Amino acid sequence: MENNFSLDGQKIAIVGAGKFAWSLGYALKKNEYKLEAIYSKSIESAQTLAEHLHTHKFDSITKSVNLNTNVWMLTVKDSAIEEVASYMAERFTNLEGHLFVHFSGGKTIAALEPLRKAGAKIASMHVMQTFPSKTPIELSGNFAVIESNEKEISDALSEFALTLGLSPYNLNSFEKIFYHLGGVFSSNFINATFANAKLCENQIKSEILSFNDLLYPIAQQTIENIKEKGIEKSISGPVQRGDLEVVVQHLKTLKPLVKKEYKFALLYLSYISQSLVLLETKTTKTPNDAKIKAILTKELKNLTSSGIID
Repeated sequence: MENNFSLDGQKIAIVGAGKFAWSLGYALKKNEYKLEAIYSKSIESAQTLAEHLHTHKFDSITKSVNLNTNVWMLTVKDSAIEEVASYMAERFTNLEGHLFVHFSGGKTIAALEPLRKAGAKIASMHVMQTFPSKTPIELSGNFAVIESNEKEISDALSEFALTLGLSPYNLNSFEKIFYHLGGVFSSNFINATFANAKLCENQIKSEILSFNDLLYPIAQQTIENIKEKGIEKSISGPVQRGDLEVVVQHLKTLKPLVKKEYKFALLYLSYISQSLVLLETKTTKTPNDAKIKAILTKELKNLTSSGIID
């Protein structure tokens, strides 16, 4: 691979036709990259995406080498990356001059090691955004984290990201894991928090506003507060106030439900653990903080030793 490598003019193939592949494919086409073909274990999925993007599909990943593809973008699920990398490394006779990029946030470039040993260049690039379905999402305006051990590849992917309207950053493998964890807490776990909130709402038998009408405004305002003021200055509620009586009331209300259903045990665990995090995070301390922490810690130990949470 020559110095000053660029994705401009390179023949690109997407391996995997899942949710992110749709957004990536549309971004490649929009920015006039040479998307040669789509491959997926599901021929139907590959065919559907290929038709929407006006490109070809691979019937077999080993036949795709005949297209002289230079850049391979792996959008398969995280658990399949190493398997796909090993499969391609074993079956392709010459990978020199090929670049393989996976788009997982949870996997590092180590997942592509078989391809590197076979002579290919490897990297990873992850877009910090949620892709809940195959409906394409505009990639521009988001952040992208790039991981590569070669500067020319990092530079090439940074240029590629900028062309797609992304803001690129380079991280090493260790940093990337914590970057991805931050995304999990900021996005995926919000769904878990709302699931717990809905579980609480389901205990209300009286007529009430819909779940979205009731809780979305306060969640939206909290996120706006965090954006404008920071986390520490956006904390409110009983833990922030040091309201021991309310915290105890919450625990007493939830505790009898713990043995009723597993999901209530998880709700109880979430209440305790998140309250402890708020205690450690808030900057304004109160005389009751130590008592609240002691009660929460005791309940946490009781719950984890009870065998309910295995």
